[in-house]
Amino acid sequence: MLDTIATILKDKCGLEKSGLLLVGVSGGPDSLCLLDALHRLGYRLHVAHVNHRLRQEAAGELQLVRQAAERRGLPFASVEEDVLAYSDQAGLTVEEAARNLRYRFLFKQAQKLAAQAVVVGHNADDQA
Repeated sequence: MLDTIATILKDKCGLEKSGLLLVGVSGGPDSLCLLDALHRLGYRLHVAHVNHRLRQEAAGELQLVRQAAERRGLPFASVEEDVLAYSDQAGLTVEEAARNLRYRFLFKQAQKLAAQAVVVGHNADDQA
């Protein structure tokens, strides 16, 4: 699996191990697996997390992601967003609002850090 990921990132995405990747990590198994794989492959990583404040478990997920970054000696950034207020204000569904806020934060961080890419993990059942 690791070789396949490395080949795809290099050949199809044009990413280099020397360039920084901003990894969006939610705390779910998809993104934690991605973080682990990229770290094992030796990519330069910066971990980012968005607390959408939608579920009671959100604070625990923030701590889980922070600890995952710390165990690997990786830098970490996070933000807390009021998705429900933004959803009402912008006339979006909660899912659209969460996605907009998440990617706005991730791309802002990537630009600030001069990252070569933003990387997120999704499973085959995810819908955009």
